[in-house]
Amino acid sequence: MDGSRLAHWETRMVDSYAMRPADLAVFRILYASYVLVSVVPVAAWLPRAPQAFFNPPIGPAALFTSPPRAEVLIGLNVLLAWFAAMLLVGWRTRLASIGSGLTLIVLDAWAYSLGHISHDILLVIAPLVLAFSTWGRAWSVDGAGESPNTRNDTAAGPMCLLAMLVAFAMLTAGWAKATHGWLDPRLKCTFGHLVYHYMFIGRETWGARWAFHLQSGVWWKSLDWATVALELSFFPAVLSRRAFCLMLAIAAIFHLGVLLLFNISFASNVIVYGAFVRYAQVVGIRTLSFDARGCRGKAAVFFTAALAVGLVGALGKHSVAAILRLPADDLIVWAGAITGVVFLAQRSFVPFYRNRLCSPGFPA
Repeated sequence: MDGSRLAHWETRMVDSYAMRPADLAVFRILYASYVLVSVVPVAAWLPRAPQAFFNPPIGPAALFTSPPRAEVLIGLNVLLAWFAAMLLVGWRTRLASIGSGLTLIVLDAWAYSLGHISHDILLVIAPLVLAFSTWGRAWSVDGAGESPNTRNDTAAGPMCLLAMLVAFAMLTAGWAKATHGWLDPRLKCTFGHLVYHYMFIGRETWGARWAFHLQSGVWWKSLDWATVALELSFFPAVLSRRAFCLMLAIAAIFHLGVLLLFNISFASNVIVYGAFVRYAQVVGIRTLSFDARGCRGKAAVFFTAALAVGLVGALGKHSVAAILRLPADDLIVWAGAITGVVFLAQRSFVPFYRNRLCSPGFPA
């Protein structure tokens, strides 16, 4: 393949990830709502932890010898709530996006300082990448009065970069498993994790109780290989939007299986997968828009309400979802799995050009 053909293929590959501002606007609102309701506060428990356990990994927290005061963490969570509320209404969206990502990085660095590292890196990456997209051009203060469905106003580059980062994150997880026994036919790693989480951590789910009745070694080893194959397949799949969306659908269903077996929620991953859904093609969404004259007044109300929700979590010890006993993370995983099943059904029974959730191009 000569240089011109390679450049043409690369351009087509990147352009296939183009999204209308209306699509990204819906995701922006979903992302900000999730942060405000389920994420804030981050690391609020840290000041109560024994300082002897303080051993942060490489990052901002490694510059310190002890955890910060409670006031510092509260201030950072208030700042995160402020940026997320700005993001929700699309006010100075680029600043809000970068601010949200950087604040999450700092808070996560403190949260990881006792050795436990969560699987929320995609939640941090998404706003930093999409800060340079058009997700603030529709249903926002920044884009008041503009058409949310302009064909030429797309965000192919940032979306392609986000897809590559998702694929790379999956590659690192799959590679770690592939090089640490998951491919060894003598080991049953999934079953071992199930026993550990059920017996020692106390995650006694009904899915785990049912799974213990499966005594087939071939079944458990197949789960090991399937997990590794799924995570490693993301990297080559990113070269095709259709293939990448297929992997996202399968991964969303896989995360539901993890939730049912281990009671481990990968809601932050599922939220980021939602960036690739073409919401503007869903019935009813394409007709929504903001009037420039009334936008700022409505946005001020939404901003105030969103900030109030974030402050409840930032100034307290638990997120709003926890206070209301709302299983937000579980609901997100279930919603992602259902969306994945619908998408796979469409791919199986509907021609590609009629795929309304993740089609390769824009409809006529």
